[in-house]
Formats: sequence, structure tokens, C-alpha cells
Amino acid sequence: MVPVAGWVPDALRTVKARQAAERLAFGRDWTDSGLVFTHPDGTGLMPHSVSKGFGRLVKVYGVPRLRFHDLRHIGATILLQAGVPMPVVSRILGHSSIGITVDTYGHVVMDDQVKNAMDQALTAWSR
Repeated sequence: MVPVAGWVPDALRTVKARQAAERLAFGRDWTDSGLVFTHPDGTGLMPHSVSKGFGRLVKVYGVPRLRFHDLRHIGATILLQAGVPMPVVSRILGHSSIGITVDTYGHVVMDDQVKNAMDQALTAWSR
């Protein structure tokens, strides 16, 4: 389970309500895929279609080039910069080992650690 906060729980409740209405409308023909985001008949969305649609929105809103998968990296980076421990971020991302998380995002934490160490060293040296 992925923890959610802010506006996300409300958005997910809206999706769940819409999906319940679609389930009723389709009756026996509705597919219980167990997915959060589906077509109106309950079948899963194709990842390529989601990425393609996201790309169109990025262009429409003039956002710098951004892939859908980049949102995962942005989220992980925000969590780490906010001080969420690496093992927690690793679990949220569903990595099979913390090593994968460290290899991918270690620079985010390391950059802050190096900066802080340099700040402390320079402050001590200047006294």
C-alpha cells in the first residue's frame, strides 16, 4: 500500500465513486481488474496510452519535456529532500532492495549531506 496525503485521498474517493457508478452501469459485463484507474468497463488502461495522453497534456500546458515515469522520480526526490528515510522511500517505491533506491537516488541525499558537511567545516574554519 502506498501512503497518500494532501489532495490525493479526495481525488481517489472521486475515482472510486465514479468506478462504482460504472460498475453498476455495466452490470455483469464490468471487469473487476482490481485496478484504480480503468476504462468505464473496468478493464485496465494500457501503459503506453497513459504515457501518450500525459505527453499531450505536457505539451498543451507548456510544461518542459516530462515523461509520465518522471513523476515517480520527482516524488522520490521530494520525499528524500524532505528528510524521509531512504528505507521508507524504498518501500514506497516497491524496490526489491534498498540498494536499488540508493543507486538511483543516493545522490539526492548525498548532495545535501555533502553540502551540510561543507557548511559546517567552513563555518568552523572561519571562526
